[in-house]
Amino acid sequence: MLRIAVSIILIVCLSPPAHPGAAEADPAMELSTLYIQRRNEAENWRNNVLAVYVENTRGIVEELVGHELTADEESRLRLILKESLQELVPESLWEQEMAAVFRRHLSNDEIEEALAFYSTPVGQKFLEIQTKSSAEAGQAIAKVIREGREEFVSDVRARIMETFSTD
Repeated sequence: MLRIAVSIILIVCLSPPAHPGAAEADPAMELSTLYIQRRNEAENWRNNVLAVYVENTRGIVEELVGHELTADEESRLRLILKESLQELVPESLWEQEMAAVFRRHLSNDEIEEALAFYSTPVGQKFLEIQTKSSAEAGQAIAKVIREGREEFVSDVRARIMETFSTD
């Protein structure tokens, strides 16, 4: 009898809480899923983090194996890190978190309107090009920064010296 009571308590305590309206459609979750899948948001983030992880772990792995990694070994390292990252941060977590962000910053009516727009061909195209357009603009800005780096550094150095000089 005690085992049954403990089992029931554990089931009740460890069960996820019921969400009001869970059986109903959740427009924020629908919008989140559409947004993330169409923009490939989770994959883009994962690839950015992955590049940093590979760079940060390459030296450790090279120390372990006793030599510089070959291209094939680096590919295997990338795959190990990618699989582990996908397990740690699955796409469903991205969708849940994005839906929570939408709920915090948009009214239900705004979520419904956004969902209606992004469900249209124009809305879907907008989502598709949004990541590409951001990347292209970022590349153009990076080029400007690279080309103006020396002038930027010189300007910042002069301003720091002027601001913090102790005459």
